[in-house]
Order: sequence, then structure tokens, then C-alpha cells
Amino acid sequence: MDYTLKPLPPNLDRGLTIVNAEAGIMSIGGDYRFGSWSLTTVSAEAKAGASLDYIGFCADAALIRGEAGVRIKLPFTKKKLFLGAGADAISFGIRAYYDSERGRVEIWFI
Repeated sequence: MDYTLKPLPPNLDRGLTIVNAEAGIMSIGGDYRFGSWSLTTVSAEAKAGASLDYIGFCADAALIRGEAGVRIKLPFTKKKLFLGAGADAISFGIRAYYDSERGRVEIWFI
């Protein structure tokens, strides 16, 4: 069983994390120079908080979840653009957040 539970204490410099937990039966994947992929079965996630990196909440569960993407180097910078896609089979949840670490804004519900 693959699970992560990260209770974080309040930190006035970074913000406040109320909950950050993920659990899954099996997770496989790879992170490479030009892309990444992952496949997780029977997964659940809950996250809520506000900090310099993240603001919002999410709670979801899925029978099968897959994600993949490519990294494209931006000319004349040290930055990379990540283009990705994901799919869930038999899932439900709600999510609304901004995450600067992953560089995404997402509003999702099913």
C-alpha cells in the first residue's frame, strides 16, 4: 500500500496547511528529463490550506488515475514548460486551487 500523510505545523512565514494526505493501493511512474508519467489504482487525496505556494482545497477519489506530460525547454531561459494530461476511471471529488509549485490553476468537479 502506498500512502503519504504530511501533517504540517502552522508556519507564519509560509502559510497554513490544514490537511495534506494521499493514499493509494499501487502507484507506478517515472520522472524523466523530457517528461513524466504515473498510474495509480484506488487512490484518494485530501488537501486544504493557504500559503505562498498553494491556496485552495481538494477532496477526490478514483479507481484508476493516470497522468503523463512532456517538458519543453523555453529558449533563452532556464525554465521548462510542462504540458500534461490526466484521466480518471470511476472517480468523484471536488477541487479548486492555485498551486505555484506545479504552476497550475484548476477547478474540477464530478
